[in-house]
Amino acid sequence: MDRTKTKEKEELNERISLIENGIIKTFVIECLNITPKYFWRIPASSSGMYHPVISLGIGGLVRHTIKAVDYGVSLCEKNSILGLTRDKIIASLILHDTCKAGVKDVENHSDYPVHAYLPRKYYKKIAEKFLPKISNEIFDLIDSHMGEWSEYPEKIPETREQKIVHFADYLASRKNQPILDYSKDIKSLETYDKLIIL
Repeated sequence: MDRTKTKEKEELNERISLIENGIIKTFVIECLNITPKYFWRIPASSSGMYHPVISLGIGGLVRHTIKAVDYGVSLCEKNSILGLTRDKIIASLILHDTCKAGVKDVENHSDYPVHAYLPRKYYKKIAEKFLPKISNEIFDLIDSHMGEWSEYPEKIPETREQKIVHFADYLASRKNQPILDYSKDIKSLETYDKLIIL
């Protein structure tokens, strides 16, 4: 097995271990077990225009995912988000791009033309088995992760949790990785401009 691939899987496993709720953790692991194989190999950006160098090349999408989780965890910490809410944010960030290049096994693929909506359909059976009550909350976070770049205005992030997922993904995709300045009094995510980027 490719050493880089193993390293990336180990790093992603470290992020999975941050999920405290055992059922959500199992749900994420089960989803990753059937994630399209390309997820582990492709770059985060095929053109190289929209992601930093670390997210390019073989395994770049996994490295982008790891970075997005790191930003999400940091944003949760600085906004005093704990427990189940934090776990749902981490789970959604781990799964948000797992169907980025599409999936052949999803019925009615045309109902989900944007990759953000595919996980809801692709992982439906796992969700019904492990998280019948809260899986929609995780999928809602994934659905809106593209923010203002979504082709569908109803998927623009509105809740604090949706904004965190979107913003974490956005930060992880910047060519010049931002440093969040938490020396200011950051208490909420009502608007993105409350987050100071150097």
